[in-house]
Order: sequence, then C-alpha cells, then structure tokens
Amino acid sequence: MTPKQCFASGRTVSRVMRVDLELESSPDDNEKDVPEVNSRWHRTWEADRIIAYAVVVATAVFLLWQFHPSLIFSNTTTAGGDTGAHFSVAYFYIHNILNHFRLTGWSSSWYDGYPLYVFYFPLPGMITALIGLFVPYGVAFKLTTVVGSFALPFAIYYFARSLKLGYLLSAVAAVMSLAYLFDRTFTIDGGNIASTLAGEFSFSISLALAFFALGVLLVDPTKLKRRVGAGILLAATLLAHILPAAFAVAVLAYLVLTRRNRSIAIGSGIAVAVMVLLSALWELPLIATYSYSTSMGWSRISTYVDSLAPSSLRIYLILAVIGFLASLIMRIEFGSLFGVVAISSALAFVFFPLKAVYNGRMLPFYVLSIYMLAGIGIFVIIEAIPALVGSTRLLLSGIAPPEHAGGGFAELLGWQESRGSRSDWLAADLEYDPMQRLVNGVGTLRRRLGRRRRVAFSGAVIAMLV
Repeated sequence: MTPKQCFASGRTVSRVMRVDLELESSPDDNEKDVPEVNSRWHRTWEADRIIAYAVVVATAVFLLWQFHPSLIFSNTTTAGGDTGAHFSVAYFYIHNILNHFRLTGWSSSWYDGYPLYVFYFPLPGMITALIGLFVPYGVAFKLTTVVGSFALPFAIYYFARSLKLGYLLSAVAAVMSLAYLFDRTFTIDGGNIASTLAGEFSFSISLALAFFALGVLLVDPTKLKRRVGAGILLAATLLAHILPAAFAVAVLAYLVLTRRNRSIAIGSGIAVAVMVLLSALWELPLIATYSYSTSMGWSRISTYVDSLAPSSLRIYLILAVIGFLASLIMRIEFGSLFGVVAISSALAFVFFPLKAVYNGRMLPFYVLSIYMLAGIGIFVIIEAIPALVGSTRLLLSGIAPPEHAGGGFAELLGWQESRGSRSDWLAADLEYDPMQRLVNGVGTLRRRLGRRRRVAFSGAVIAMLV
C-alpha cells in the first residue's frame, strides 16, 4: 500500500504525512507479505472507525444530558435573551403564512405589524412547522433551538473525514466542537450554546448545515449529484443564516485556490449557483427592500486582546499554534484551512469597517478555528510522547531495536518500517527532515505496540480531551 493510499484511507496523524523516501524491497517479498500487512492495517482501521463512531455518538449523548430531556420535551414557553420573541414569531408564521404556502408575509403583531421573515431567516420557522406535525408546538420550538448544537459534532466529523482526516483525529475534532459549544468567551454572536440560548439558534443551524454542505461536495466533487446536493444544503444554510453561508463559500474559494483542481472548481461553481437559484425567492426581495430594514445600532468591539485572547482561551491558543504548525509541516488540509480561517477572522475582527459587518460576528469562526487547531495540537503532542521516551519504552514493550542502531532517541526518529516486509527496519538518511523522522518514528512505534495497546492508547487520547 502506498503512502497516498494510506493517507486516503483515514490513517491517524502519525501516518497522515506523505513519506518521501522510497523503501526498497524485493518483488518476491512484496508479493508474499503485502496482503498480510494490508490485512493487519485494515483491522486497525476498523478499530479506529469503531472508536470514532462511538466518540461522536457519545458527544450527542453528552449534549442531550446537558440539555435535560425532561425540560426539552415539556410543552412550555421557551425564554432567555431574544428567544421569547422568536417563540411568538414562529407560531404566527406557521398558522398564518406557511399554511398558505407563502415563504414570507405580514404579521399583525407589535403595533401596526411588520414584514415577517422578510429581513430575517425563514428556515428555523419551517423546521419548527415540520417537527410540529409530530409533537406540540412548545416542544417543536425547543427542538428547533437545539438541533444545530446537536448536529455540529456530526457535521464537524463528516467535514473532517471529507478532507481525508484520519478516523481518530476526526473524532477529536468532534470532541473539540463540544469545547466550542460550551465556550463562554462570547454570548450573543452565534455558534456556541450561550448564543443559541440567547436567540441565535438560526446561526447554529446554519453553521452545522454549512459543514454538511462542504462535506457532501468534498467527498467526491466530480459527481453531479454531490454538486447539486451540496448546493441544496448551501441554500438551506443561507435560509438559516447568511454568515455561515458566506463562510462556506469562502472555504470553497480557499480550496479552489489551494488545490488548483478543475473538479473542485467546477463542483464549487455548480454548488454556489444552485444555492443562489434555490434561495432567490427569499434572497431577491431581501436585496430589493434592504434599505427599509432597521439598523441594530451595534457599536464596534475595541477590546481586541481580551476578545481574541481571553484568559479561558489562552491554553487553547498555545495548542492551536502547535496544531497549525504541525498541519503546515505534515500537510493536514483540515488544520491548514482552520489556521487560515483563524488568521483571517482575527484580522477582520480588528480591521473590518462597522458598516460592512459587526466585527463581533467574526468571533464564532475565530474561536471555532482555535478549538479545531487545538485538537490537532493535543493529538500531535500525545502522538509524539512515545517517540520522546526513547528506546527504553521499546524494550519494555518487547521490541528490540535493530543492531545497527545505538538505541538512542536520534536513531528512533530515523527508523522507518518497510511497507513490503513485516520485519525489516530501515535507517533513514541522516539529512532526512527531523519532523518527518519524528512522525515516522511515532507511526512505527504504534504499529509495533499491537492493536490492543493501540486501541487503549487512542482511548486515553479521547479521555484526556473529555
């Protein structure tokens, strides 16, 4: 199996980086040994996948426990922040506008009335109407407010896998999305639970849909059904909130520029075109009448250091720097992408003019990127621990170092197991990149430790994050 195939099949960080050295082995050895080696690796991938699925499901169970099912499924009026206002809006929308098959309309509430869902996003009201077919309205509204938060770990995991990230590291990303959801460095700008419960549940729904849309396209951008499917999801993203939709389009633009691949360029173009066409029924009237909308009167946030590097986020910032550097060195597209998002959103937060967009709206994307990069940083650090302990750990594990090696740390970093033979350990060139030696040494050690220890080790990584 080639390094490229290994990368595409979902290996963990220690095997994400492409190996530049060509390892020599005889054709006879390859024909005899490769099937057995590949079979062993396949079993390892299956273990990774089971762990990853279990972790992602556990995030949903944890969220359900935190939200208290007895409260979610009680037919009461939701309050908190702006949520109470949304409660009456969705009810009027369902019983007076949507039942006449109209997307927007006029509400007679609040003095002489106002245009309903003309200057705001109609998808949450439609979701509430759909859920309300099966449960009372109060419960349906509550489920709508939390559905984005529940979907985000699944969306992040799916997006990470669409970028060929390994199963375990994708699961780590899902776990770090929990850290993002429970983050309190901002409380109204969207994405985290604090903002969602304050009334920004449209944003959380849109954010989850954005990652699902990106994942659908990136799995195979050459297929027309995925291009159209991504466009439909992008249209739903826009009808839920405009900012995550703009974020998704920006991510596609980044991938087009960095990959320089015709299929991703065409696929992105078709998906965006489908999004624009499907949302035109709501989007065009909004553009035409936008001058009649009322300004929210936001004032610019000028406490840049406290907003971008609050005390509760600083440890994650350090880990994020490690994760970003590791992503650049090991060419982890997921990490490189979120590194660019973090930098660009921080710059936009500081320099964007207030008339363009309220700069606080950049914080959800910035903080999310920090947590995603911190997850990579944590995973890379823990993956490097076995290499840092030297050959002593190898001997304790029943693995003797090769005779030509001195048994020290430097030799360990240069070892590379042949993909064509089960027993050959080859010394890398002395001029080989030290970081790649570290990654390859970690990968070699973990493969030698066996499946049971590897599963236990991976479980320890997840446990430390939780």
